Amino acid sequence: MAIHCKNQVLPLHLYFEDVRGKVYDITKIWNKQSEIKYDELPILMENARIGLRFYLESEDIDIQNASLRIQTSRYRDVEEKEIFTIPLSSKEELHWLYQGEKKDEEFPWRMGVYFIELHLNGNVYVGGFNVVPLHLNVSQVEKMHDFLNEQVRGIIYDFVYSGESLNTNSNLDLPEYWYYDYARQLSEYYTGFMHSMTKLTKRPHEYIQTIYEPSLTQGRTDSKSIRWATSNKGQVKNRGAAQQLYTLNKKKHSHINTKPNKWLKNILLIWANDISEVSLAIQKDKERLIKRSNELKSEYEGIIARKEKLANRKDVGENTRRDIKSRLIMCEKDQVKAQNQYHILKNWLNLCKRQIMPT
Repeated sequence: MAIHCKNQVLPLHLYFEDVRGKVYDITKIWNKQSEIKYDELPILMENARIGLRFYLESEDIDIQNASLRIQTSRYRDVEEKEIFTIPLSSKEELHWLYQGEKKDEEFPWRMGVYFIELHLNGNVYVGGFNVVPLHLNVSQVEKMHDFLNEQVRGIIYDFVYSGESLNTNSNLDLPEYWYYDYARQLSEYYTGFMHSMTKLTKRPHEYIQTIYEPSLTQGRTDSKSIRWATSNKGQVKNRGAAQQLYTLNKKKHSHINTKPNKWLKNILLIWANDISEVSLAIQKDKERLIKRSNELKSEYEGIIARKEKLANRKDVGENTRRDIKSRLIMCEKDQVKAQNQYHILKNWLNLCKRQIMPT
């Protein structure tokens, strides 16, 4: 199917195709991201082997500059997310985005909405697609979101007005790495998160189940209990009982093994994996800072030794003395900076551990 942008028809075909040949058409795009109608986006299943076809409606059409940029949730490096760039090709060519053949190959998207940019003859159009877990449909995902929103309602106001943070030294020239931003967010919202987790622990989502159990001690009964006493099951149970008979007691049991609780647990486990990844990256930086601090310490001691060696010499020029003084000042500043950064990373690591294993 051709692609539509309002009243304009673009002579292009664009669709995802899975390993079984099922097609997920992209038939609508928009001029601005704010105009996108999200209920009209195609739906892809998480971890499905998927490719994309992008070609002209007819070979007679003359379009030379056309390409796609597809957003992903994977990071190319610590600062930049990976973007798929797909050129205009033929109908026969399938651009594989995920095949799942490599052991360490990661699916490009997590649950959520992702955007596509269509670059065509100097114009940029936007579209998108929705990714949902393989065993859920969109309605179930929305219900899960509604449940979580209900559980944490009002917590956001605590975040905004509490002003509490476990880290007040967040601007010490730290690099703008994604996992540093992640740690800052954990630090900022830690108190609110623990508060909401405490509420969920004390008042989990539950359902009440009515069960019937035979017992020699009579409890609560109803019409079903009476029918059981005269039924074959009841008579067999009481056969041979001389003095005391069994009664079918009605009991109510509370269960928390509900679908919302299972999904909340699943989300928290996924989040714990993300935090573990952040912890690993920060731990490596922390180790590099320790090495850097030791190097600065050795450098500082070397400058001091040179200063003392030249202290009593009369043939040392003024420029040399100024150079030594400047190097000492710079080295001291670098040591203080490295030490402060080390303490920030140490606090973030401790915070990540508490998030993964809250007390």
